[in-house]
Amino acid sequence: MDRDEGDVTAPDRDARHEGPVDTHPPAYARAVAGTWRQLAAPQHEPGPFASVPTDGLPAPVRRWLARAVPAGASTSSTAVVAMSGRIRVGAWRPFEARQVIAAGTGYVWAAVARFGRLPVLGYDRYSDGTGEMRWRLAGVVPVVTARGSDVGRSAAGRLAGEIVLNPGAALSPSVRWEPVDDAHALAQVTVDGVEHVVTIEVDAVGTVRSARVPRWGDPDGTGFAVHDFVARCTGDRMLGGYRVPARVVAGWDLDAPGAEPFIELEVDAATFR
Repeated sequence: MDRDEGDVTAPDRDARHEGPVDTHPPAYARAVAGTWRQLAAPQHEPGPFASVPTDGLPAPVRRWLARAVPAGASTSSTAVVAMSGRIRVGAWRPFEARQVIAAGTGYVWAAVARFGRLPVLGYDRYSDGTGEMRWRLAGVVPVVTARGSDVGRSAAGRLAGEIVLNPGAALSPSVRWEPVDDAHALAQVTVDGVEHVVTIEVDAVGTVRSARVPRWGDPDGTGFAVHDFVARCTGDRMLGGYRVPARVVAGWDLDAPGAEPFIELEVDAATFR
């Protein structure tokens, strides 16, 4: 993932993953199946994206949307995304996941990771102002169970930063754009009445290179505080009618000496509503 592929699409994978994602809640997220279904339902009637005014948008946002949203596409409020890769929990573990993202409202990220021969199954979620993490070894033994105001505040920041996975919602009422320079723009994303500042970086051809958000978290175990959360994107691919980042490496304070990502993933398929 070290090669610079910012302006490269991955046609070899497009053909294999261009189909829609199953939008039903995964079995291992049955505890929040109702929340999943609620988030997966369109929040508004889709309309022609071309009818949404783009005058005054920062130049990087115009390039991104010109590349990511093809002519004739509709607006979308919800994305259901399939992804796979590896996550660092002590050691690097392979995982597969599905995620529903409702712009400005909530998400459920449901995944299966492997600890040797045993699976760890569960979900992270944000909905109705509440954040939660619930993971169990073999679906039985609790590994992580967390909720509360700190978890909710952190999860809301994550939801804001995932705007790059749903370009059809980039001009929704919950998002306000401000210019920075020719490569960067600020998205003021409102989640349950609180604004989160997301900085996106876009290259010369319109491919998103990174998304960065000051996010509440406790990555080093010393207590919750605001940390720089960074998602670095490589390439893009056409999935579900939009171009979305092909590969993502993400972590806390990645610009600090010795910092390492905790997740590396590929976006395999997507459905937008």
